[in-house]
Amino acid sequence: MSTAHRTADCRSHHTLVSDVRAELVTLCGSMRFFSQMLTVAAELTAQGIVVLAPFCVVPSSDQDTLAKTELDELHRDKIRLATRRIVVVSDETGYVGESTRAEIAFAEKLGLIVERRPVADHTD
Repeated sequence: MSTAHRTADCRSHHTLVSDVRAELVTLCGSMRFFSQMLTVAAELTAQGIVVLAPFCVVPSSDQDTLAKTELDELHRDKIRLATRRIVVVSDETGYVGESTRAEIAFAEKLGLIVERRPVADHTD
């Protein structure tokens, strides 16, 4: 079980990342915004931030499978690794689906800051 984040520098709570000096951020959001996630990941990496993100798309027909449950748990582990905040990536409308809302609630329960980053898709 993860300890709540009570300070901006909570490395004492994370023995796994205690030797890492950089901030570690986890990206959250619908995989339909994956290109926007890559844009945000590149921006954060250029700022010296370590970025974790989801990388598997689960088809809508497989949302109730064990594989989806296991991927959700893996992503919660990525959220647990965040040292201070998660970044929620969406399109310019700010859309957040059910899974992302659950990730936000989980992060808030851990005491993480939730930063929302709506990004326009420029892949046309």
